[in-house]
Amino acid sequence: MSDIFIPARSSFLHHVFPVLLLLFVGYIGFSLSIPIFPAILLDSSFEFVDRDYSTELRTIYLGCLLAVYPLGQAIGSPLLGKFSDRFGRKRVVLITLAGIIPAHLLTGWALEISSLSSLLLIRFICGLLEGNIVIGQAIIADVSREKHIRAQNFGWVTAVVSGAFIFGPVLGGILSNNAYSPYFTFATPFYTAGLLAFISFIILSLLLKETKERNPHVEIMPHTIFFSMVNEFRERTRGPLYLHNFIVYTGQFFFWSFLNVYLMKRFSFDIMQMAIANGYSSLPMLFGPFIYRRIAHRFTTENTLITASLFVGISIAVFLLPSNPYSFLYTLLPIGFFIAMQYAFAALLISEHSSVETQGYNLGINQSGLVLAEGISGIAGGIVASYNYFSPIILASLLSFASAAYMSVYMSISKRIPRK
Repeated sequence: MSDIFIPARSSFLHHVFPVLLLLFVGYIGFSLSIPIFPAILLDSSFEFVDRDYSTELRTIYLGCLLAVYPLGQAIGSPLLGKFSDRFGRKRVVLITLAGIIPAHLLTGWALEISSLSSLLLIRFICGLLEGNIVIGQAIIADVSREKHIRAQNFGWVTAVVSGAFIFGPVLGGILSNNAYSPYFTFATPFYTAGLLAFISFIILSLLLKETKERNPHVEIMPHTIFFSMVNEFRERTRGPLYLHNFIVYTGQFFFWSFLNVYLMKRFSFDIMQMAIANGYSSLPMLFGPFIYRRIAHRFTTENTLITASLFVGISIAVFLLPSNPYSFLYTLLPIGFFIAMQYAFAALLISEHSSVETQGYNLGINQSGLVLAEGISGIAGGIVASYNYFSPIILASLLSFASAAYMSVYMSISKRIPRK
């Protein structure tokens, strides 16, 4: 809910649609790198790093490159969420979006000059600014007055993010392939991302309306934010939920971050084949909004998450069994569907346990857990994948089962604790 009155008819045009655009462009900027970074680091023919580097070292570098973007988001998300609680959502969104434009262009430049160190730094800055994604989630929460409406709107968020993960890798695969045009290089997708960010900046400037009044009493000093985050993790209700979501997200990113390594190592997929596989796996995520509202009516968010996590674990385990790549036509779809359900209802879980005043901040902490999970899975996955390429996929399955068990235990314990 919001502290500004929002007519129901205007909420989609002036709030939901701009947020969906913000998220789509943000995740396009991230996902178009999915087929590119594994290729330039693991395939020595591209000469992005020294040819003498071993496969193990290249895989570890890949893990670091995958990690710096979410680590930037981990820092940016709670800070930007806090800024939006104090200064209003729209202003902070536009300022960060204005910074993302040159950040994408500089990513392209780093690829043009084949500088891994520059690429690592710039991707960290991109992630820092893309922490504005949490402000979009807060706007959705601001304009969603009822649980089932909020579930539906978070479902739309998941659908748009999924659409970006369908379109982004394919766009990255096409725009980086000079077979389609002699002007295409590995930098071209990121120049395109900068253009898309500029267009979205113009549209959001015109359409997006504020949902949060300024509140000068919100403290934004970094040290106080740190201590308030520590206190938030200690909070009896939300603290265990942040940890649950962290486990969920870590499992998800072990799978998504190293799916392409698995495809390259086991089936020798090229950039375009990896792009198609990633896009295809995201297709079922588009249908979430059409069922999440009904699910939220009939089941608790906790029970929905337990069910989704169990099926994610089973689906990933089944995915590893076939030796024929065409089996992905069947095994990738359930993974995408149930991961999307995890993603939407994990954010909804935190939103349901947050007040109007703390939506942006609490969702920012949750987003920090998400991107921290992505960073940790990138580094840890890079290390274990350097020894065994399918180990991160196995870890993804195990963590999903662990999150289901954790939520079951949490619900059992919370029922026995008397409410104050």
